[in-house]
Amino acid sequence: MSKLPTGVEIRGKYIRIWFMFRGKRCRETLKGWEVTNSNIKKAGNLRALIVHEINSGEFEYLRRFPQSSTGAKMVTTRVIKTFGELCDIWTKIKETELTTNTMKKTKSQLKTLRIIICESTPISHIRYSDILNYRNELLH
Repeated sequence: MSKLPTGVEIRGKYIRIWFMFRGKRCRETLKGWEVTNSNIKKAGNLRALIVHEINSGEFEYLRRFPQSSTGAKMVTTRVIKTFGELCDIWTKIKETELTTNTMKKTKSQLKTLRIIICESTPISHIRYSDILNYRNELLH
C-alpha cells in the first residue's frame, strides 16, 4: 500500500479518519469500508470534504455520522441561524453576568452592530473578511 492520505488511519480491518472540530480531534471509523486502496483514497476524499464543510461552517456531525457517540457530544442543543438570534441569546446569557451599566452600554453597542451587520444575516455567511470590514466601519 502507498502512503496514506492525511487524516486516514488503518485500524486492523477498519479505515478510520480524523479531523479537528470545535478544537477537538475527532476520530470516526468508516463502518462497512474494507481496507482497499480505492477505499483508502475515498476516505481521504471524504475527510477533505469534511474539513471543507467545517471551514465553511456547513458541517453537521450527526448528519455525516448518525451513529457516532462523539457526534452526540459535539452537537449543540440549539441552532443559531441569524446574527439577530445570536445577539438575543448572548444578551440573555450576559444579563446575569454584567452590571446594569455595562449591560446598557453593551446593548447600545449591539444596536449599532445590528444596523451594520443586519439582524437577518445568516451566521454561516459571515466570514473573517466580513468581520474585518465591520471593524473598519466601526472605527471610521
